[in-house]
Amino acid sequence: MKKVIVLMSTYNGEKYLKTQIDSILSQEKVDLSLLVRDDGSTDSTVSILKQYKKNNQSKFNWYKGENLKPAKSFMDLVQHCGDADYYAFADQDDYWKKDKIYSAIKKLEKTSKKNGSLYFSSLTVVDENLNELFKTSISEPVSFPVSMVRNQATGCTMVFNNVMRDYVKEHNFDYVCMHDSLFYRIALLKKYNIVIDDKSYILYRQHSNNVVGMTNNFRKKWITKFKKFFEDECETSLTAKELLKLNDINKEDYKTLLMLSNYKYNIKSKLILLFSNRCNTNKLVLNIFFRIRLLLNRL
Repeated sequence: MKKVIVLMSTYNGEKYLKTQIDSILSQEKVDLSLLVRDDGSTDSTVSILKQYKKNNQSKFNWYKGENLKPAKSFMDLVQHCGDADYYAFADQDDYWKKDKIYSAIKKLEKTSKKNGSLYFSSLTVVDENLNELFKTSISEPVSFPVSMVRNQATGCTMVFNNVMRDYVKEHNFDYVCMHDSLFYRIALLKKYNIVIDDKSYILYRQHSNNVVGMTNNFRKKWITKFKKFFEDECETSLTAKELLKLNDINKEDYKTLLMLSNYKYNIKSKLILLFSNRCNTNKLVLNIFFRIRLLLNRL
């Protein structure tokens, strides 16, 4: 069986944490262990983690850190986890089907072992009681420029091999918007194997405390996107500057990163991004939002 380390960041997750940990530890046909980093919880989360450590010595470990927020907390886990064949990210409040990890590994095993590999899948979005609301689909073509506008790779569905983990661990990223979008963009830049699964093996719980939420209601969805447009603290230009530090980037992707990183000060870069289809998604509204943010120097 393949050795897998699941990486979970917790923060005041007492309500759903036990259900999620149990579903992870119940994964079949893999040699799995769970490493948790607590991001400064003030509820009973730490007590729950201590109890699981006591009852699952060989499969469970955890450590406590200062409050870094999700992205940096997950990146800290990447730095501190041990060696394995594969790694996976986990949220604290979902529910995993028993074959989630094994199904991903079966597909990843068909790719080159010498190259980095990244798997992600669709989601089954559920309410607080795990009642199904809707399923997502992955419709956007895989493209690095598009990934700088829209990330379709949800972290809690990701499984990646040790080659990718080692590469990310070697690099010190000063700015990380979200860990999942960073991994997806690195995989595209490095021409790693990318496996996309339209099937869902995870119940993605929506509730009032979600850090990142999801809805299938048309009106609510676009209201959320509109709010994010004005409130989003993630800067595409800073992400581009970070990714320019990587080696072996092809010429076209390098040009895209350079334009995104300097568009505020380079009118030529701004005009190319504004009038070309270089970063176009298949969603007209997102393309409009991208250009408005570009004009307002909000990327």
